[in-house]
Amino acid sequence: MKQQKIKLIIVDDHQIFRDGIKSLFLADPCVEIIDEAASGQELVQKLNKQSADIVVLDLSLPDQSGFSIMEELIPLYPCIRFLILSANNDEESIIQSLKCGARGFLNKDTTKEEFKRALIVLHDGGEYFSESVSRIIFKRYSENVIRDNQKADNHSSLTNREREIIVHLCDGLSYKEIADRLCISIRTVETHRKNILEKLQIRSNAELVKYAIKEGLISLD
Repeated sequence: MKQQKIKLIIVDDHQIFRDGIKSLFLADPCVEIIDEAASGQELVQKLNKQSADIVVLDLSLPDQSGFSIMEELIPLYPCIRFLILSANNDEESIIQSLKCGARGFLNKDTTKEEFKRALIVLHDGGEYFSESVSRIIFKRYSENVIRDNQKADNHSSLTNREREIIVHLCDGLSYKEIADRLCISIRTVETHRKNILEKLQIRSNAELVKYAIKEGLISLD
């Protein structure tokens, strides 16, 4: 049985770059470039006429960004997978691409072998990121895990007195009212509040109220 080719649409505003990709797969038995586009609007027009397995997308286009293109088209074409092929390989571009629904990300200096491997992986239902991109994704993931763990440690390190002061602050009591109620000085209340904000890594009473509600220290009833 003849193997079905992976159908691609190439989206990049540089004709010479699109021509280069087409020449890579000109005689490839597994890949067929069915169309090309130089802008987001042109891609929309192409997809209105025919479908593709994968859209190879640059992030920098003349009419709109690759991010907005994915946000617009992925809900309309959920079966099409978007592979980013871009020179913009900074951390924020990579993370934003993932948030917008990209299933793969390659730098424009990738090899034909890796490019084809990525196409096959995406066509088979997987995700593919170059080694340098994967390092950035893992770095961001590790930072998030460390930050979440630090927050959890900070939350558990609150003393009973600090929790008590949180409740009073959220009730709208002044420093003097809290001091009188707990039989401590106003300066001590101020110090407790400063320590609480530092431990929870928050900056305002509004954020403190959100924390207190989330942790069940106060209710909205």
